[in-house]
Amino acid sequence: MPLTSSEVSVMKIREMRTGETVVLMLDGDITMGDTGANQLAGRVRRLVQAGHERILLDLGHVRYVDSVGLGELVQCCAAARTRGGTVTLLNATHRLTDLLTVTQLLAAFDFIAP
Repeated sequence: MPLTSSEVSVMKIREMRTGETVVLMLDGDITMGDTGANQLAGRVRRLVQAGHERILLDLGHVRYVDSVGLGELVQCCAAARTRGGTVTLLNATHRLTDLLTVTQLLAAFDFIAP
């Protein structure tokens, strides 16, 4: 069920580097209604263009992903793969894994179980 405008949270992205991996810790919603989806895709594209090949998206504090957000996750993954990199999802919620299963996109992503 879609969130009302009063329930939508603006996404915050914190970045941490550990060895060869860039970890993006996401907090908020990945939706069309705010800048979350565009913000995430832009950040991942910049990292990939800068030569970072291993990106880990920590989704533990992501409450809601709509179809636009799902498309952005797929584009992030595709952008990394075209340059020989990977985007791995960490702490994906049960709701998100169900969404990826229903849309037959589950196999498109690498996961690290919580």
